[in-house]
Parts: sequence; structure tokens; C-alpha cells
Amino acid sequence: MAWSSDSFDDLKMATSELKRKYPEVSFVSSLIADGAIDDSVRLQGRLAQWFVENEASCYGAFFVNSCLQDIKSKRRQLLPELKQIEFAAKDFKRQSRVFSGDQKSVLDQMK
Repeated sequence: MAWSSDSFDDLKMATSELKRKYPEVSFVSSLIADGAIDDSVRLQGRLAQWFVENEASCYGAFFVNSCLQDIKSKRRQLLPELKQIEFAAKDFKRQSRVFSGDQKSVLDQMK
């Protein structure tokens, strides 16, 4: 395969570090959730770049379909984990906005 800016092992390690840094229960503020979203999206971009670079190199290989299936399989290993972090952070932010709205509504009713 052609040289890639990131190796799959680097991406896998970065994903593991991200999962350790942002376990689902760690979101206690919108700032932390924003950081998790930013980090996840950034790593998804790196994964997409790795995929594009390796996909292009597959077309020079003899077993093109096998090569393509291999890199798609590797991408499918990491993408759901990255999406899970992003979705958990977005869910926290959504719940936080709802809670803030509920508090405001209760305060308005008390006036």
C-alpha cells in the first residue's frame, strides 16, 4: 500500500486514547462535550483521509476487491467507536439544553 499520513495502528491507538479520555459518563459540562466532539470529528477526518489514500493504492494491487474489502473492514472497526463518542457528547449537550430550558420555564412560572 502507498504511504499514508497515518497508519491504521496509529488511528486505532488514537481512537483508544480518545475512548479513555472521554468515557460516556465523563460529560459533566458543555466544554468537555465540545472537546469530545471536536476530537472525534478531527479523528474521523484523519480516518477518512487514511481511507482515501489507501483506497487509491488498492487500485494498483492485483487483488483490488480484496484490498478494498480489507480497508473498508478496518474503517468499520473504528468509525462506530468515534461516532459513539460524538453522539454521546451531542446527547449530553442536547439534554443540558433541555434541562436549562426546563429550569427557565419553572422560574418563569414562579414569577
